[in-house]
Amino acid sequence: MGDQQTDQVSSGVETLIVELRDKGVNAGKYEAQQIVDDAKRHADAMLKQAKDEASKLVEEAQKEAEFIRASGAESLQLAFRDTLLKLKQQLLSQFSDNLKRMTQHELKDPDTLRKLVLEVASKTQKIEKNSVIMLPAHAEAVEDLRKSPEKLSGGPLIEMISEQTRGMLRDGIEFSVSENIKSGIKIISKDSKVEIQLDDSILSDILLEYLQPRFRALLEGVLS
Repeated sequence: MGDQQTDQVSSGVETLIVELRDKGVNAGKYEAQQIVDDAKRHADAMLKQAKDEASKLVEEAQKEAEFIRASGAESLQLAFRDTLLKLKQQLLSQFSDNLKRMTQHELKDPDTLRKLVLEVASKTQKIEKNSVIMLPAHAEAVEDLRKSPEKLSGGPLIEMISEQTRGMLRDGIEFSVSENIKSGIKIISKDSKVEIQLDDSILSDILLEYLQPRFRALLEGVLS
């Protein structure tokens, strides 16, 4: 082979090497770009997923915080309502107890008993003949009646009442005292065996029926 042919072969080999090198470089660049592009897409996807998950977490946290806040406010309102109801109930109970004590105390007062008997006497048409109006033996003005039973027909309370009611009561209606009566009065019909009890418990119940709704309305206005 001549020198000219040798030079041509060498030149072709070099050209082939350059072409292969260029192709390799270009292929490497392409592969590298593909890797970069894939990595970027993967990173974008991961970033989007992370943002979505973070957004969901924030949303769930906000919902949970709102639920806790609402539950706390509702619980606080329920506790306040329960406390208010208990307070009203305690005040009503205290009002009832005080009224009962006042009624019991007042019925130990001879003047109150006198007024009660006079009121009964004014309705004497409802009291049968042969009836007894029983008074409490422990009333302050009849203390001596317990010590001296013989004074039952002329004790100070009975005498006072008799003077006030003389002419108002029917014939056959009499007064007496009893250790069994703690307060108020009791009307006993000898003929029909009917008894009418007007003691502190009954009278306080009557007063409560009238006064308690008004006291409750007052509480509603003050504690509402």
